[in-house]
Amino acid sequence: MPRKMESFLLKIVKKILSEKRELSELVFVLPNQRAGVHLKKHLKEEINKTSFSPELLTFDSFAQQIADLPKISPVELLFEFYHIYLQETPKKKIESFDIFANWATTILNDFNEIDAYLIDPKSIFDSLKNINQLHNWNPNTELTKNYLSFFQNLDKYYYAYYDQLLHERRGYQGMIFKEAVANLTTFLSHTNKYFIFIGFNQLKTSESHIIQELLEAERASIYWDISADLLQSNHVAGTFIRSYKASWNYYSKNSINWVTQTQLRSKNIEIIGVPKHVGMIKYAGELIKESAGKLDTALILADQNLLPTTLNSLPKNIGKINITMGLPLKNFPFSDLVKSLFELHIHTQKNGEFYFKNILKIIQHPIIRTHFKNIDNFIIEFLANNKVYYDFDTLDKLAKNTIPNSKKLLILFKRIQTIKEVLSQVNGLITYLQHEMKGPDKEVLFKHFQLNQQLLHLNNTYPYFKNETNTKTTLKTFYQIYKSLLFTENLNFIGEPLEGLQIMGFLETQTLNFDRVLITSLNEGILPKSNSNPSFIPFDVRKHYGLPTYKEENANVSYHFFRLLGGAKKVSLLYNNQTDGFGGGEKSQFISQLVWKYPSIKQRTVNPLVMSTPLLVQSMDKTPAINEKLKNIASTGFSPSALATYLYNPIAFYQQRI
Repeated sequence: MPRKMESFLLKIVKKILSEKRELSELVFVLPNQRAGVHLKKHLKEEINKTSFSPELLTFDSFAQQIADLPKISPVELLFEFYHIYLQETPKKKIESFDIFANWATTILNDFNEIDAYLIDPKSIFDSLKNINQLHNWNPNTELTKNYLSFFQNLDKYYYAYYDQLLHERRGYQGMIFKEAVANLTTFLSHTNKYFIFIGFNQLKTSESHIIQELLEAERASIYWDISADLLQSNHVAGTFIRSYKASWNYYSKNSINWVTQTQLRSKNIEIIGVPKHVGMIKYAGELIKESAGKLDTALILADQNLLPTTLNSLPKNIGKINITMGLPLKNFPFSDLVKSLFELHIHTQKNGEFYFKNILKIIQHPIIRTHFKNIDNFIIEFLANNKVYYDFDTLDKLAKNTIPNSKKLLILFKRIQTIKEVLSQVNGLITYLQHEMKGPDKEVLFKHFQLNQQLLHLNNTYPYFKNETNTKTTLKTFYQIYKSLLFTENLNFIGEPLEGLQIMGFLETQTLNFDRVLITSLNEGILPKSNSNPSFIPFDVRKHYGLPTYKEENANVSYHFFRLLGGAKKVSLLYNNQTDGFGGGEKSQFISQLVWKYPSIKQRTVNPLVMSTPLLVQSMDKTPAINEKLKNIASTGFSPSALATYLYNPIAFYQQRI
């Protein structure tokens, strides 16, 4: 096996140990938890005597220690903010919770950035008011007047919300960082720890302030990971570290650590165009197969939505796999089943009857068909009734004749009056299925149960869904919140971060080095992203107050891209070359930069190897019983849809009709 290059973190560990510091008095602050795992591994390997372990923290955790404020969850943050909104808004202008949630998330992100970058709230809110008054100097509609009123109330919402959370001794990320800056002197007076910052690049103003104070107080060291080429040139990847070197007082008397002489080796880089996203992932699997077990390999997914496809495309000779990123809860079949249950109750008739298509979505769902015996017989009987609407009693009679455990299924079709009841139905289904499912599917059930318990608690604490007089409207509002949470909740995989194939998102590679690197989806609009996070603060105001824009985001991604390539022995950059009418197939600007600087880089276009699976012909013997069934159907006549099914797919006709 080829000798592994000495990683950035290993170099740092050797440097720290050579300084003979007492490890128990050190605190390592790192960009992410993954870096902490690797750092701990190197410490174990290099220390040759018994010693207490140093503390390993992310900057988020470090700021919470300084500020002495725990972080509030995003869901609770939204509910708390609505509580403030109700207090600070005239009753005639109060919006329902679902409408409020559409814009509140964006406002909370803006509040978060304003605090994290230590912007004077009054100044920036006054600027937003003035700008919008100029743009709408003659408000002649109710909509325009409400829009201006919204910006006039922003500072009121901000201060009331900030004070409320501070009183409760809780906070969001930006608030915690702002309080950490204010509390830093007090914090340092109560600790004798020495702080070591490793591998950072883009820093928030609050982070930069904390690090500078610690450096100037001689209570910290900071180690950057940048090549001399990026630092000394005008390359966008070195933007942030160059600015710190030029503007920090500390660097007027001290040199910068750690500048490497690592150079990109263009002969080790290949650029590969593959048609379509699935084809690209399939070909990445072929490349991994070639280097399996030979090199320390990382597969970087620039588009994390391709994780399910990736998991189905990995070669069989891959042993250990670690997945750093989480898979969104919305991608799992059980989440789809829960959504179908909500839709069933939302579209219930006033007399309690359910629309047949909403019922079919549930009883034909793969999870239901897999874990309820004889469900196909129930489906056949259900379709044979040929009704548009069904009440609970009709479904009960059909189920009792066909399904042994019908009570467990029929609980889903009981008419509900409150949100608590529909969540109880979901929890009842979870209780039944937890004994039937295994592995990741069981973890999904547990995540849903946790989410339901959290929502039940919040709904009891903040009864925003109890003021509606219409149950269906209330449930519809709640369903919108539920769906948005499914997008934010992830199922995190547990693996071995120090061995085997590492599958990760792009920003999770910070401080890490790999011999073999494969990066997929290197297309413009994906890496770097074409748009930044939604915000009510326009571009020119963001620039004026020092808030990050898409330019800063691109510079940060550029740094991580070129840093990762510089430490690798072999790199494959894959992009989708299938052009469409909306700009698909355009290479990332990072590929263009590489090719411009290193014209000798190998480029090629390939098609993935597609394994064909022979199809087995399905057939059914026409027994006397089948003939008798056909005669019975023929006596009442075949419908056009039945005949079409028979001609198009005889097996489907057999399963549905016979």
